[in-house]
Amino acid sequence: MKKINKIIKRILSTLLTIFSILFIVPILFYYLINEIIFRIKFHHISKRTNKRIILVYSNSPNWFNYIENNLIPLLIDKCYILNWSKRSEWNESNWEIKAFRHWGGNREFNPLIIISINFIKVKVIRLYKAFIDYKHGKDNLLKIYEKEIQTIVSSF
Repeated sequence: MKKINKIIKRILSTLLTIFSILFIVPILFYYLINEIIFRIKFHHISKRTNKRIILVYSNSPNWFNYIENNLIPLLIDKCYILNWSKRSEWNESNWEIKAFRHWGGNREFNPLIIISINFIKVKVIRLYKAFIDYKHGKDNLLKIYEKEIQTIVSSF
């Protein structure tokens, strides 16, 4: 009986390994290649247009005025600006929309800043929590992010 259990465990282990090789590895490879292509494309477009930032925000009263008055003037010449509240008007074939969909994810994607630091590094700054804190009178996190953004932008 112990010998049969050992054989069954080996068979299951072998099947799991085969399954991993045939299905999981190609999926991971696809996502890796997709990520590399997006990074190369972002870097290439950034060099051509001199726009290395994608800013996504909405008309929410929690952040609209702050972003319009503080962040957009700082970034205007260096960024694509996407207003989530106007997404029905977006052209989904535009590069910046595809990049936002790729890196934005489905949590805390508004407001969000995506920055092409260099050929390899893309930085995603999720501002949602910082603005929720700001709404409650705590601006520490927002000031940290704003200073980080200013530092990165000044290095361009």
